[in-house]
Amino acid sequence: MLKKQIILLAGFVIFLLIVFVSIYLDNFATKTEIEIDLSAENDFSDFSAQKKKLPQKNEEVSVLEVNNLIMMSGNISKNEEADLDKNSILENYSLENGVLSIVQVGEILWQSNSDWWVDDFVLADVN
Repeated sequence: MLKKQIILLAGFVIFLLIVFVSIYLDNFATKTEIEIDLSAENDFSDFSAQKKKLPQKNEEVSVLEVNNLIMMSGNISKNEEADLDKNSILENYSLENGVLSIVQVGEILWQSNSDWWVDDFVLADVN
């Protein structure tokens, strides 16, 4: 009888250990996921800040179409106009501080996401 009680007690202790370990691991995983989410936001903010500090050209290779680039306080902005949708109204393609915007008659048709960094763009017909 005593052996059965000891075995039952040992089994109960093992069960409690398993429960506590699973709760700990679940909390650890949740904490890690939260840290990863916060880290991703901070990583992009850090990336964006570091990108703005970098020189605007690569020392090894730098191809610039000078008539389309304007240098203002160390940032390069680029503007081009084209009628890519063939509606006889020009769209303005504007790149400034890593954000690309497409504007037509004062209305923003499209703008790159705030968590993107656009270095350059090219207007061309793929056909």
